[in-house]
Amino acid sequence: MTGFAIVAILFFNRCSPQSVKQPVKIILDTDFGDDGDDLLSLVMLHHMQDLGECQIMAVGQANSNRESPGAIDVVNTFYNRPDIPIGIVDGYVHGIANQYSSFLIDNYPGLYDLDLDRVPEAVDIYRKVLAAAEDKSIVFVVIGFKKNMSDLLKSRPDDISPLTGLQLVEQKVKFVSDMGGWYPEAPEPENYEPFNLGMVPGAAKYYVENWPTTMLFTGIAAGEIKLAKKLRKLDTPTGRAIDYKLAHDGGWGKEIEDAQAGFDCVSTLIAVKGAIEFFHVKSGCNELDSAGYNIFSYEKDCGHSHIDCKDRKMRFEEIADVIEEMLVAGPKNNRIVD
Repeated sequence: MTGFAIVAILFFNRCSPQSVKQPVKIILDTDFGDDGDDLLSLVMLHHMQDLGECQIMAVGQANSNRESPGAIDVVNTFYNRPDIPIGIVDGYVHGIANQYSSFLIDNYPGLYDLDLDRVPEAVDIYRKVLAAAEDKSIVFVVIGFKKNMSDLLKSRPDDISPLTGLQLVEQKVKFVSDMGGWYPEAPEPENYEPFNLGMVPGAAKYYVENWPTTMLFTGIAAGEIKLAKKLRKLDTPTGRAIDYKLAHDGGWGKEIEDAQAGFDCVSTLIAVKGAIEFFHVKSGCNELDSAGYNIFSYEKDCGHSHIDCKDRKMRFEEIADVIEEMLVAGPKNNRIVD
C-alpha cells in the first residue's frame, strides 16, 4: 500500500463522528429534481445542521431546470435557513428535470422568494464561498452532473478572488464526497449508460482527473438502500413532494414505487459523519473516459477512494434506518407553512 493510500484511509477514519468537533462546512452540488434522493440529501443536511454537525454554505443546481432553485429555497426556508446562497449551472444541462420541483413551488409559494429568471451561476457562488472560507475547511457533496465542478476548476481570477478555481479548491477544500459510477467497474457495461458521470461529455473526466484534493466516491450499488417510506406519510413539503414523485410513475417511466433509492443520501451521510462507521473504504484511482464510464484501479494512487457496498460494516436496512430518522425529524424550530 502506498503512502498516499495510507494517509487517505487515516483521513477518512478521522472523519468519524467521535472525532469531528466543528461543524463540517458543506457545499452541495445537486441535480435537484432529477430523482428524489437529491431532495432527501438536502433534508439530511438540514437535520445534521440542526444537530450542529454541519453547516450548509451553498447549494448549486447541476441541471438547468428553471424551477429547481425555487424548490431548493422552499426546503431551505422550511428549515429556517432562507439565506443559503443558491446557484445554477451555466448553459443547458438536462433542463427537463422536474419530478417534484414544480410541485414544491406551486404548493408552497410563501416559502421561496427567488426570481427564477435571475438565479446566479453556481460557479460564482462557489468562488465566493471558497474565497471567504478558512483553508481546508470546505467539503463538497457532489451528487449531480459534474459541469459545475469542471467549470469551477477552469474558472479564472476575477473580482471575487485573484486565484483560479483550481487554486481556490486546492487551498480551501478538505475533500469531496461524490456520487457516480460503479466500483470497481460496471458488472454489465454494455447495459449501463453513465448518468451522473456521463450527462455532460468530458466534464466528469476533467473534474476527476484535475481535482486537487482527496475524493471519496459512492457507487450505484448504494441505490439498494430504500428510503422515505415513513417520510412520504408526513404532511410536510418534503413528505408531500416525495410522495408525489413516487406516486407519479416512480420517475422517468419506472413502475410506481413505494420507496426512494438512496444513492445520493449515502454520499451526503458519509460527507458529514464519515464512512468508517458504515463502510470499508478502498483506495486507488478512479479512471474515466470522456463518456463517463469508469474503472477503479487499486494499483494506482490518485488520492481517490470508494466505499465498498459489498463488504460493508452495516446492513443496508440499518443504514436506511439511520437516514430515515433524519428525514422524519423535521425542523429544529417548527415553522408555520404558508
